[in-house]
Amino acid sequence: MPKAGWCDGCKAYVWVTESGGCVNGHDAAMLSGIYEAEPDRGVLEEALESAERAAERAGEATKVAWDEAKPALKDAGRTAEKAAGEFAEGLKRFGEAIAGRTPKASDPAPPPPGTPEASVGDDEKS
Repeated sequence: MPKAGWCDGCKAYVWVTESGGCVNGHDAAMLSGIYEAEPDRGVLEEALESAERAAERAGEATKVAWDEAKPALKDAGRTAEKAAGEFAEGLKRFGEAIAGRTPKASDPAPPPPGTPEASVGDDEKS
C-alpha cells in the first residue's frame, strides 16, 4: 500500500517514494507522520471516465471528418485517373508522331545513345 506523510520542505502531505523521500525530491529526514494511504479511487474513476468520453468524441469527430472528405477524395481520384489517361494518350500520340508509327514488340530496340552503329556485314566477317 502506498505511503504518505507530512513534508516540512513542501509544507503539505505528500506521497512517499520507495526510497523513503518526498515525491518532490525532499529527503526522508524532512518527512514526519508517515502513514499507509490509499489513493482516492473516485479521482481515478473520474479521470478514466473523462478519458473515455474524450476518446468517444474524438472517434465521432474523425468519422464526421472522414464522411465529409470521402466525396472530395473520390472526385480527386477520378480527376487524377482522367488526367493520367489523357497524359498517356498524349504521350502515345507524341511517340507515334516521332516514329511515324507505333513500335511493335517484335521491333529491335535501338542501341544506347553514343554507341556506334554496326556496319552491314560486320557479323559475317567473324
